[in-house]
Amino acid sequence: MTYKMKCILLKIITMEVLINIMSNITITKEQALAIAKKDAEKEYGDLSYYEVSCTLKDEAWHIDYALIDKSLLGGGPHYIISATDGTFIDIRYEQ
Repeated sequence: MTYKMKCILLKIITMEVLINIMSNITITKEQALAIAKKDAEKEYGDLSYYEVSCTLKDEAWHIDYALIDKSLLGGGPHYIISATDGTFIDIRYEQ
């Protein structure tokens, strides 16, 4: 990794930390993904058929498991997790 790339990465990380502090967000993306994964594994078992997306919106993590193979029927779980305390705001399961 070049020096310039390291500087850019540091700026991105610094901005993410500042945004988290300023908006009372205490649950990181990684923590939210771990919370969702624990429930998803309990409900679905093998998660290798799914790709995961995670976005932060309105102080909540929106985590969606979508089938990689679009020809398969059904779908995966969808979560909204509070970014301030890690609790589930909403869970929707597709079968």
